[in-house]
Amino acid sequence: MNKKITAALIAAILAVPVTAQANIKNRTIDSAPTLAVIDTAINSKDPSFSGKVIYEVCLLVTKNCANGQESMEGPGAANIPAEFISKNGFDHGSIMVASALAENPGMNIVFIRIVGYRANGTRDTTPTNSVANAINWVIANKDKFNIKAINMSQGHHNLRPGTDYCPKIPAVDAAIQSAVSSSIPVFFPTGNNWDSVRIDWPSCIPSSIAVGGIDDNGFVGGYSNHDNALVDFLAKGTFTGTVSGKPVRMVGTSVSSTVAASNWIKLATLKPGLTYTQVYDLFVKTSTSAYSAKVKTDRVMNFGAASNG
Repeated sequence: MNKKITAALIAAILAVPVTAQANIKNRTIDSAPTLAVIDTAINSKDPSFSGKVIYEVCLLVTKNCANGQESMEGPGAANIPAEFISKNGFDHGSIMVASALAENPGMNIVFIRIVGYRANGTRDTTPTNSVANAINWVIANKDKFNIKAINMSQGHHNLRPGTDYCPKIPAVDAAIQSAVSSSIPVFFPTGNNWDSVRIDWPSCIPSSIAVGGIDDNGFVGGYSNHDNALVDFLAKGTFTGTVSGKPVRMVGTSVSSTVAASNWIKLATLKPGLTYTQVYDLFVKTSTSAYSAKVKTDRVMNFGAASNG
């Protein structure tokens, strides 16, 4: 079953301090389900996010959060200066949130910023321990915010040589396994390098859920990296909407990963009796086929069929 694993995996959870946000009560399993989005930054003042982005977090390794420290929680924690938000890809996080809510408006968002900026507004390097820290923060706070899935539409294609090409980052591997042992799937995009045999890190990590892209015509996007042994699903890789008052059109596996995570939450909410493994298996059972010049797959996620399955 590709990379399917059960929730029996046990891994050590790193301790991450939790700070209470003003004017927010502890969430329970009776509240709306939440998707944790780990990304660049978010314009939380966008009125379209009102009432949906319920918490913001900043976890960096430099003192680049809005409070001038390495970490911050609460209103504005995931913001960056307004003059940078639309430059150098920092609006990516807002677009991912808009894409997620377009796919599943019934859920909430917790946004975790892990990307710093330099004085000139360019993107700073994001170390791998920021990824692990963000995932572990979600695990520590999953019940408080009723978090049901994690999506990080970030990655890189700096892979190892040979067939065992996925970089080995123990802290990230352990964090993902800990999330899955808590029944929280972790979604990553396969990447957009037109590579039909290798996918991005961290989507190549076996315990993650790797998502490739489908174009508007239902074909596998030529840009979408693929590996028959590691790709779990493919999903719509296009988003058209309005973000921060401006029209946006995005194409790529970043969108696909967000769409897949949103649909997972939608199905798990519709069928609350299903376990992690049962939700995964139902999406596999009801998935459909697609192809491109280089790739054929029967793993296109089909929420409509899964909801009737």
